Amino acid sequence: MTESSTRMQMVRLLRSRRPVLLIGQSLFTHPPNELPSLRDRWLADNRSVAERAKEARNVGDATAIPESTQRVLELAWGAVLTSGFDSTTERALRIPSRRLVTQVATPEFSGGASDVSLRLIRLFGTVDREMVAEVPPADRKALLERRGTAQRMLGKLPEVVGPHGVLFVDYWSPKEDWLRPRDLAPHLAPVAEGQVHIFGLDAAARTELEQDDDFSGLLEDGRVKTYPETLESLVLHLLSDGEMPTEALAHVTPDVVTVPVLAERFPASAKTLASQEQLKSATFDALEWRDLEMGQMLFSEIDLSLPFPSEPQDRYQLFRELLARGPGRHNIRYVRELAFRRPAVDTLIGRCLDVAKGSAPQENLVLVRGQSGAGKSVVLSVAAVELRRMGFPVVYVPPTTLRLDVTRLETFARRIGSCSEAPVFVFFDGLLDEVEYRDYSETFAARLTKCVIIGTSYTFQTAVSHTIAKPKGRDRASRAVRTTYVDVNVALTPTESNALVRHLERFVPSVPDVVKTLASAGANHLFAALYRILPEARTPLREQFLKECAKGAAFLEKHVRELSQADAKAGNEKLLAQKLREALGAKLDELRSSTSTGTPAETAQMKAATDQLLNAVMLATYVGSLMPQTIALRILNSNLRLYRGAFTAGFLDEREVTPELYALSARSSTEAEIWVGRYLQEPASQMSILRQVANHLELRDLQNDNSPELDFLCAMLHALGPQGRRDTRQPTQYDEMARLVSELRKKGNVSPRLSLIEANAVREWIHVGQRGLQPQTAGAELDGVMSRLQDAEFGLRKTFDSLREREGHRPKAGARRLLATLETERACVLGTMLGSLVRCLPKPEHAKQGIQTQAGQLIRAASEAWRKALALSDDNVASVDAACWILGERFQLGFPSEEGRLECLAEWSEMVDRYAALDLTESQDQRRDDRSAAFAEALGNQAEFAQLVARLRAKGSTAADLLLARGMLAQDDAAAACKHLEKHCEDKLTTDPRVATFYLRAWWKAQTGHPRFFPHQRLTPSFGSAGWARLERLVSARLAFEPDSGMLRFLRAAALLHLRRIPESVDLLRDLDREALGGSRRSKALFLHADEAGKPIPYTAVYQGKRTSSALLVWCDALRQNITFIPQEHGRQEPRVGSSVGPFHLAMTFRGLYADPLSRVNDR
Repeated sequence: MTESSTRMQMVRLLRSRRPVLLIGQSLFTHPPNELPSLRDRWLADNRSVAERAKEARNVGDATAIPESTQRVLELAWGAVLTSGFDSTTERALRIPSRRLVTQVATPEFSGGASDVSLRLIRLFGTVDREMVAEVPPADRKALLERRGTAQRMLGKLPEVVGPHGVLFVDYWSPKEDWLRPRDLAPHLAPVAEGQVHIFGLDAAARTELEQDDDFSGLLEDGRVKTYPETLESLVLHLLSDGEMPTEALAHVTPDVVTVPVLAERFPASAKTLASQEQLKSATFDALEWRDLEMGQMLFSEIDLSLPFPSEPQDRYQLFRELLARGPGRHNIRYVRELAFRRPAVDTLIGRCLDVAKGSAPQENLVLVRGQSGAGKSVVLSVAAVELRRMGFPVVYVPPTTLRLDVTRLETFARRIGSCSEAPVFVFFDGLLDEVEYRDYSETFAARLTKCVIIGTSYTFQTAVSHTIAKPKGRDRASRAVRTTYVDVNVALTPTESNALVRHLERFVPSVPDVVKTLASAGANHLFAALYRILPEARTPLREQFLKECAKGAAFLEKHVRELSQADAKAGNEKLLAQKLREALGAKLDELRSSTSTGTPAETAQMKAATDQLLNAVMLATYVGSLMPQTIALRILNSNLRLYRGAFTAGFLDEREVTPELYALSARSSTEAEIWVGRYLQEPASQMSILRQVANHLELRDLQNDNSPELDFLCAMLHALGPQGRRDTRQPTQYDEMARLVSELRKKGNVSPRLSLIEANAVREWIHVGQRGLQPQTAGAELDGVMSRLQDAEFGLRKTFDSLREREGHRPKAGARRLLATLETERACVLGTMLGSLVRCLPKPEHAKQGIQTQAGQLIRAASEAWRKALALSDDNVASVDAACWILGERFQLGFPSEEGRLECLAEWSEMVDRYAALDLTESQDQRRDDRSAAFAEALGNQAEFAQLVARLRAKGSTAADLLLARGMLAQDDAAAACKHLEKHCEDKLTTDPRVATFYLRAWWKAQTGHPRFFPHQRLTPSFGSAGWARLERLVSARLAFEPDSGMLRFLRAAALLHLRRIPESVDLLRDLDREALGGSRRSKALFLHADEAGKPIPYTAVYQGKRTSSALLVWCDALRQNITFIPQEHGRQEPRVGSSVGPFHLAMTFRGLYADPLSRVNDR
């Protein structure tokens, strides 16, 4: 290979998705004093490992790093492995303020990509660590033992490199390095051709590898290639000649991501790049940005385009990739150069600009429609890049089988909205029906989120959708969504045909042949032109056409019932859909059988692994999930050649979910549906696939809540379990799911999510099993049922304690929600135990002392659990609902005394009251009504109940007084309820949790007339000082029982503010903001600071130059505090330092004190 061809090869290799570097022990071989290498000195030294390591670190700190070596190590490596154990390598890889390095010296690490830091995998330990398992071997015996550890670490090598990555090996001497050829070769066997490149090997070293039995085969079949040149020399040549690919350079990864966007709604010019004067910047924390980018591309830069390669071969390669894979993360930066720009691009941009001018852009939907091969995806991607150049905020969602993540989009849009009037354009290449796109648009419209959906669809998906009647119950916002269509015609005009030829001339070799082919074919059809001219385009075009046929079949089958009034016509249309689906199924059968080919020695093993992978991916797509690439590699035993073969067979699609994170899916959901219907129809088959997948997860995957592998397992368990869609859940397999998770849990401490899934599956399995059972037959099963529930309850309790200890005294919002969910589920498990007693025992046995004792213990434990959950999450509807039905189960078992019955009713009434105080959806409203009806039925005859209350009240029963007060409150006499409790339970108003809870709610309603604490925004209660002081005392009393309650802490902060105890109030609000409490109310202005008459007080402040990431801080001298101030909300530009702002009202949010415009006082 000539020097020129080697350099061209290097450029292509460095452009790979995931370049990985393996460094031998020849790096930094000789320190400045020309002593033997660290490797040679280490084993000959008789001192302790600690003394040797200290000296090695000192030498490493003094070692100068050659510039040529630094240039190699500073490239954008996906990971670095090394047999060296010095401290200099880590220092050389680290780039201040740009790249962190994490050293891994034990086998417990994930082979998948890490987007947080660069991993340096130390095969033989490091002098930077002190743990025995991480230090270099002390002697020859220890080196022998360490080789075993290195082997286990190298076992992750195929997963680290990945199916499309490249392994660069340099500074490695096969003869002298601790990493021997016979140790490395077995771990290179799974790689595909051309994935491993070893540099700096002279003829003797090459001969040594050829004489190794394992390495010789790798060299012969091209999986490993060697070069006499060093990597350093090639990199320096590329850098000096300006040929180093931009992708190979380590990019800056700042702590904060800045997104410049238009300050106004519309750009000054739609034809030029947005100027700095037009832009404002929205800022995001880097970790938050990575989370928001899951499954979608957020364009942070105004101009995404990279310099287009000058080499014809490189240009042709990029063009081939566009044809083969379509636009996406891998080529969006080149799409303006690569794409053939059709007139539809300018039409689409014009439609988007028209939408941006409107007052409610979120009430618009724009659909790009056309046949397969017409270029819809390219039109969409080019328009997205062009609108971003104008300054609009843009989100690009490549083709996916998953639903659009509305929550992440809303978070992004809210942050953008803090500095921009422009709408967020969401370009979603989903190929969905129009009604599905409308659902998303209606959601944004209803929530006043300025997101505009621009989607792609086939023509037939919109031709019928608009004629289908909308379901009843749609709100006003849903009816307001307007749809605009942009048609991409597959036919080419003569002008377009000539333009296409000129465009292809820039990329395709043998242009004269192309011209002749076009001329002879008389091509005026884009699909046909590309299919005939470009072999690279044929496979993806065929797949697009097949997908359109499949979607057409599904569309006809779905909508013919809605559109047709004639049975005969419906039957004909259904037959057409059936025939299309049968044709697609036959194609899948053909492809499936083709995977059985292979070399005789590995055919059976490869077939089994490939079938397992295909089944798992198809099942995942069917239920709406994506399989992480890492799991796919593990299923295939890290055989990268077999992995590539699965795609060659034409089954699967590989998607970049986030940078460095890839996932697999079927090519279309219809193919997955047919596959599951043909090969995985039995529930047991689906469960078997799920168990096989779970067996490939390691303990570290099960423990890491951010692990994509754990996310996938949980998503699959949810889909097939009780929480899944009606068409995916498998009730007969709930028990097996619970057993699977129980087995995983016994491996060690696992994610709380798995404990929740196990408990839920056990409960639902029991509910399904107990339907219709007679106590005479069910009694024998009671012990087994209770044992399973006790095991699940123990797992939840253990998980809660572990998580609580980890999170500390003040857990953050996400941890609080998880803790509350764990306790809610534990209450439900205990409630199911109560219900099992009801359903599995004959009624005469309910009154037995042993059963009543057991029931008392269970209800006390359940009450403790749901109260913990409510203390952690005030608006926890699930906890209140669980408490209601659990108390109903307890009521069915009867009571040994009247006092027990009344205590149960008192607690039940409290939960019903809490239900009434929550903000509920329509379905939750119905559930609340059902729970209230059950409680009313339990009360029974009102006269008999009144006699019972009177008898027990005479005995001093607090429960009786609570029930009486509740009756007064139910009759809208909150003042009477308060007086009753003040008279009869005065000593318990602040010492009894149930009394304190009810009294605070009754007092609030008596003072404000509102049954809820936050009925609307911008409350201005006219309490006066005495009223606010009373509220502060009542809330403080409840906080003694519920110290974690965000709602109570916020109410106390409001009381303190009105009592002029401003520093205390601000400290409380700061804690609430730090813990991210408040949920959906977090950013809402709940209170305005008001005088004793309830009139909001106007304030002014001075801007002193301070600011947060998204707002200004202005100094209010009257309060002696900084207040959050957003100039755009007050209709002004950013003030000068020292200038006055205001007047404004002082609003209280869970984020802190906030300057609210005077005009919003009536916006509640």
